[in-house]
Amino acid sequence: MIYTLSSGLGFNPGSEYNGKKMKGTSFIPLTFYGLFGGKSSFAQLGVGYTAAFGPEFIDSTGSPPVIYKKFESAYIVSLGYRYMNKYGTILQGYPLLQWTNNPSNKFSFGFGFFFGFAF
Repeated sequence: MIYTLSSGLGFNPGSEYNGKKMKGTSFIPLTFYGLFGGKSSFAQLGVGYTAAFGPEFIDSTGSPPVIYKKFESAYIVSLGYRYMNKYGTILQGYPLLQWTNNPSNKFSFGFGFFFGFAF
């Protein structure tokens, strides 16, 4: 079994919908992974936390509208696949479940994909 920890910084610049500007958000993810498997193919179990910072606003593009606070936190659990070769290439894909402290958008499902290099 192999354990890994990853972190990063992210920024979503926002978008425009029906003439309304949706503001951007910065976020900091932190994820712990347990890898089970062989030389290059692994089952990957991940648990993580993400802190998001942005302006408070209401996204009324959906029904019901989603209210975003200046600070929001999210917890994530994922189970997926990771490929790592001897040259440091990493590919991973995983479905994930996310729950947040936002009462108008408590749970969501998604999919993650990553391509990178280990050094």
